[in-house]
Amino acid sequence: MIGFLVPTEKKFFPMLESASSNLRKMGEVLNKLVLSDSEELRKSFTNQLNDLKQHGDTISEITLNELSTNLITPFYKEDIHDLTCAIDNISNYIFAASKKMHIYKLDVFTPEIIMLSELIGKSVNELDMAVGGLNSLKAKGGLIKKSLSEINQFESKSDDVFNIAISNLFQSESDAIRLIKLKEIMQVLVRTNDKCVSASSVIESILIKYA
Repeated sequence: MIGFLVPTEKKFFPMLESASSNLRKMGEVLNKLVLSDSEELRKSFTNQLNDLKQHGDTISEITLNELSTNLITPFYKEDIHDLTCAIDNISNYIFAASKKMHIYKLDVFTPEIIMLSELIGKSVNELDMAVGGLNSLKAKGGLIKKSLSEINQFESKSDDVFNIAISNLFQSESDAIRLIKLKEIMQVLVRTNDKCVSASSVIESILIKYA
């Protein structure tokens, strides 16, 4: 009986929250991966990220299917669609980074790779908090804005770390193959933070329209 009293659009909040929570877990596993000095553990973390990515894909598919069949939504359908896809893109990039790390078989990760991974972890954590506040925009609008601001700062710092790392890499790394491997991994990591900003931009748009 209670289910009939709950507005249809409310179902989208737990879906989005589930997607962002899954993303936060991926950030945590990514950080464990780059800090691990065990090949076996790194492989295990990569497998965990694959499982989490698949779970995220399922959440996205369910959300988009619901979006196509429900007339009543808490925000414009385009906003829910864009946020769902933005979260999914971040998930894809995190997994892509871990996959490159696995394929290239690097046994030691540079401090810059660790820093970029930490920034991703911080960004997806703030994104999770921002998504969690969408069901109460008026009450949590200030906290959401703070999280979005943090994400933008992390992205800016990520760019700085990447630019300095690339400059140092070309000056200090004599192994051309290793240089290419490190460069490609860092490129995926820095783009991951770019995708976090894309997701925060969707939330900012929702705030402007509805808060």
